[in-house]
Amino acid sequence: MKSTLLIALFSLYLLSTMLTGSEGASLTQCTKYGDPPVQSSGSRLNYNKMVQVCKKLSGQRLTFTDSNNEARCACLLITSSSKALPLVVWLQPSVVYPTSVYNTNFIVEASTAKLTGKASGPSGYHLLLPAARITKNFECSAVSCIAWDTWYRNFNRSDLKMNVDVRTIDYFINHVVYHMPNVHVDSSRVFLSGWSNGASMALLYALNAPNIAAAATYSSTNPYQNDNDPCPQTPYPSQRTSVLDLVNECDSAGICLGGQKFIADLNNRYGNQLTAKFITITGYYQPKPTPTPKCVTCSEWQGLFYHGRWPVNLNDQIFYAFFRNYTSH
Repeated sequence: MKSTLLIALFSLYLLSTMLTGSEGASLTQCTKYGDPPVQSSGSRLNYNKMVQVCKKLSGQRLTFTDSNNEARCACLLITSSSKALPLVVWLQPSVVYPTSVYNTNFIVEASTAKLTGKASGPSGYHLLLPAARITKNFECSAVSCIAWDTWYRNFNRSDLKMNVDVRTIDYFINHVVYHMPNVHVDSSRVFLSGWSNGASMALLYALNAPNIAAAATYSSTNPYQNDNDPCPQTPYPSQRTSVLDLVNECDSAGICLGGQKFIADLNNRYGNQLTAKFITITGYYQPKPTPTPKCVTCSEWQGLFYHGRWPVNLNDQIFYAFFRNYTSH
């Protein structure tokens, strides 16, 4: 599974070096929300892959038709408990299929991890896995690929033209929390996580959606000012949600420095209103946090090598520990 992920990432790198040019950026007409909405390819390949994953995991498949009349789906893994449990929403990375969640260990730990911060609190959490679309986007340049639209930042819930991925995530979270009587969810502990492009969407979503307790992500760059974004923006989040971005000190191009800049900007402008943490890690098989966050110069091949593995050994120490500190109300 890990080798498949690395091959996909290396393939993306090769495609980007061959196909990326300035033409796409120069032709982009920026809007007040950043870039225009990305265009869907209409392919159901990633949808079908999520259906397969959900069936294999004996999860509950959820469906939704978005404002573009495109079929969307998510997989809900329910942890049996007599008590209300936290909900973790995990967003897949770009390019690779939803099977990437297997590499995180979240599926296994969903039945045992403690996210409440209380010794007497229940163990476990429910895990929600929305599926991204296949679109023509700035992540993959001249080809269509799996990705969340982090470039069109319209989070206005009263606007019919709001970001369709955000509206889709809204639907699945609200459905699970409020409209599934067989699922007991602690509505004060809805958490976001994700990997790479999924991490960027998780941060954007958490900072611009109500009732999210916190977001802790792996390997997000600056979701408002990505290197491949022709229409960068200054963040003005509507919510003061606490966020954490964990990246490799040697990561894929621009991710470490971009993430560092993003978190520093949040702290400089909103530090007295929210918590924003930036952590870098070193090592591959048993990565560990660096004493102080730092970004090092390395080749793109090296960066992709580290970027393509999830730091499983740090799930409890970093991600879950951060979640335990926060509730939305």
